[in-house]
Amino acid sequence: MSGEAAVDLRGVTKRFSGVIANDDVDLTVERGSVHALLGENGAGKTTLMNVLYGLYEPTAGEVVVDGHPRTFDSPRDAVDAGVGMIHQHFTLVDTMTVTENVTLGYEPTRLGGLVVGRARARRETHELAERYGFEVDPEAVVGDLSVGVQQRVEILKTLYRDADVLILDEPTAVLTPQEVEDLFEVLATLTDRGKTVIFITHKLGEAMAAADRITVLRDGENVGTVAADETSREALARLMVGREVLLSPERPPADAGEVTLAAESVTVEDDRGVRAVADVSLQVRAGEILGVAGVDGNGQTELVEALTGLRRPDQGRVHLDGADVTDRSRRERIAAGLSYVPEDRQERGLVMPFDLTENGVLGAQHSPAFSRGTTGRIDWEHAREHARGMATQYDVRPPDPDAGARSLSGGNQQKFVVGRELERDPTALVAANPTRGVDVGSIEFIHERLLELRAAGVAVLLVSSKLDEVTALSDRLAVMYDGEVVDTVDPDAVTEEQLGLLMAGERPDDVEPATETPSADAGRRGRRGESESASDPQASDDDRERRGQRGRLRAGLRRLVEASAVERALISLASLALAMLVGTGIVLVAGRTTTCETAAFVLTHPTPFGLPRLFATGFCFDPVTVYDRLFWGALGDPLEPGWDPLNPQMAVTLRGTTILVFTGLSVALAFRAGVFNIGTQGQMVVGGLATALLTLWASPSCWSPRSSTR
Repeated sequence: MSGEAAVDLRGVTKRFSGVIANDDVDLTVERGSVHALLGENGAGKTTLMNVLYGLYEPTAGEVVVDGHPRTFDSPRDAVDAGVGMIHQHFTLVDTMTVTENVTLGYEPTRLGGLVVGRARARRETHELAERYGFEVDPEAVVGDLSVGVQQRVEILKTLYRDADVLILDEPTAVLTPQEVEDLFEVLATLTDRGKTVIFITHKLGEAMAAADRITVLRDGENVGTVAADETSREALARLMVGREVLLSPERPPADAGEVTLAAESVTVEDDRGVRAVADVSLQVRAGEILGVAGVDGNGQTELVEALTGLRRPDQGRVHLDGADVTDRSRRERIAAGLSYVPEDRQERGLVMPFDLTENGVLGAQHSPAFSRGTTGRIDWEHAREHARGMATQYDVRPPDPDAGARSLSGGNQQKFVVGRELERDPTALVAANPTRGVDVGSIEFIHERLLELRAAGVAVLLVSSKLDEVTALSDRLAVMYDGEVVDTVDPDAVTEEQLGLLMAGERPDDVEPATETPSADAGRRGRRGESESASDPQASDDDRERRGQRGRLRAGLRRLVEASAVERALISLASLALAMLVGTGIVLVAGRTTTCETAAFVLTHPTPFGLPRLFATGFCFDPVTVYDRLFWGALGDPLEPGWDPLNPQMAVTLRGTTILVFTGLSVALAFRAGVFNIGTQGQMVVGGLATALLTLWASPSCWSPRSSTR
């Protein structure tokens, strides 16, 4: 760190329709440092950085970058000033290569800007990746890469635009623990090379492990900036929430009862028909929390869907309170007492355009609690009061039943989903990553609710990729790898190292007791140069072979598309020659089956440019003459006296050709982006609109001298 300020925000305020998102915020970020911006969901972290990145214009205040006051009207202005942003949800095109994504919009060109310099783009991407120690193949298709590598592509894209300040918005939200360590190593490399990193997060441990300094926002205000090595998790949590926070929940001994939820030899296939869960048996007893740990993608999602009625198992049975519910629907399982907190609150837990009242009755809209008499209509007044009370009880902000789900922060969305499922008075609860993407205050709240359910005799199945969460809350812990439960352990008697080995596929007999736990600093400075396959141990041989086949096919197609100019010209000429050869065959066959009288007008016409007839004997149609008539018939013959390039025949041909050209161009662009709509409506609209505009601009009827006589 140099001590100089790379970014200086002075009194920045941002209001939205009277709501204050940032209130007179001052923030100074030193050059060459990692600066964490910490706060609860909805504290204003992302809004403040969107102001710095030019997405929002501040209501008041000043943005200073590299010592110069700046006014950004768009992200392009921020990029030109050396500020780049990597969003939580990547902005990559999956069907394009790493090089194409990195250089998109900034492609090097040649021949006066007429042609993209593909070779130069590949070379520059490769050199940039090597300079920062990123093991990324410039020719790899982004859709074939893991999430961790895709994130490095996003960082490369920002670096390619000469960014000196990089903003990372919740960068670890989509990463595995191994990929988080690799990311911290990347951040260290960036700062070693003079870059400045602003790291938006709500995770205390990661802020302390990755950052040099930490600024805490609460309710849109800067409540303090501290050095990472001079603070503690407890102190940061207190700044974030404004009160003491219980970071490690107190779990009293369980008083477990009878088995409430059970899976017996359950086998499930995923959407591709590949086995995702293999012969899994689990039992969750009343009054206990059974945790399921594992790296995402090892069958946890499919197992949860089989238990909750969202996916039917291919083999095995599911029991709830002693009854076989394998063939029962999701609605029937809700009525039987099974609640479900999904891992993706926006896709599975909420209908984002709905308000809280409507979301509050989802799954129970047919129950007597919300139905009006015998008509089955929803009693919306009761539903609204229910939503208001639930929002107040579970600290959802704002507690307004008419508030749209999309207007809530992620933490408040999650608390509302948890509240809705708990208010159904369940006998069993399946909670899949219930604290994913939420802040420390919301995490404490959700943990307390889960422990309250446990104390009330509810059977809780907790599926989480957070080791500290499952070990702190679970009475027993099942570890999944490659669709199987490799072991069930006592969370109080197992170490994080042992769990990590089990999650990587090691069998229980092969796992030795842990001797050392990696430090946070070791996580920050991380390992360099590990292959991607090492961080993806859960991939099966079949999956790797399938990805390899797809990659080879795409590579072959891409080599064809990315041929040199000479090769492309030769391919075009060969295609044209082949088409004419096929046409010649059709003409000859037609000549055998057509009377010569019918084709007399063709035979009597002179060959074009004095070319000799190639098939003068035994055939009524001469291919050379036919091609001559097809071509000049559309344009008119320029060799004939009085030929006019503006003749009506030419205009008709141009109008018809223009429609085909622009429609074809629209289809080609859509195919290139990998988002082709088979209905072609969008492509035809684009082509039609462009054609109409060009026709109005260049129609011969508008400027032809003969138009005055019509």
